[in-house]
Amino acid sequence: MNYKKFLKFLKPTKKKIFIWLGLFFGTGYIMYLFSFTFTDVPPFFGFPIPFYLFGGGTLTGVVLSEFDFSFFIIDVIFWYIISCLFE
Repeated sequence: MNYKKFLKFLKPTKKKIFIWLGLFFGTGYIMYLFSFTFTDVPPFFGFPIPFYLFGGGTLTGVVLSEFDFSFFIIDVIFWYIISCLFE
């Protein structure tokens, strides 16, 4: 694949963006439901890499949550490349 074809492959279109939104939020929400319902790990959002973990609080009332920006960027790039394959 030459450089121009690669840039055309990555060029955003409305279709790619809608597919990306559906994949990104759809798989994230499904994994949230799965992690919350069927596993012993704290609930998380994001797939294939969970970038937002949240769960129960401590005895002092502090709610535990963690957001990893680098995992978020990896998820965004992963699902965008997948959405480019549908074009």
